[in-house]
Amino acid sequence: MATVWFEGIDDLNTIAVTLERKAARVGQEAATVVRRGAHQIEALGKQFVLVDTGATRGSISSDFIGDGRFGAFESQTGPTTSYAPFIEWGTERMAPAAFMGPAADIIGPEFVAAMAAISNPLDAP
Repeated sequence: MATVWFEGIDDLNTIAVTLERKAARVGQEAATVVRRGAHQIEALGKQFVLVDTGATRGSISSDFIGDGRFGAFESQTGPTTSYAPFIEWGTERMAPAAFMGPAADIIGPEFVAAMAAISNPLDAP
């Protein structure tokens, strides 16, 4: 019977244990960043949207899927009125009056920086 030995396997096992121990924390931190970013985009979208009846502004909200501990955590943020895309992107008769895109553009750099800060679980305790 042959014996196989891999050099550095102890280091790999240490990394695996470290990642496993930190996975829940990293997932929870990422979920916090996603939740905060979604709420910021939601608030800015409500500030930027053109208001006639207020229905589109009132419909802007965020839905969250997952909890970040055991896999993906995602957010969908935006209005639910059927005509909101026409406001955002315009029509052949109406110029666009974007509100969600600019909100995401403003929050984007902060969101990316926050995700980058937690993306390497080996750097954090």
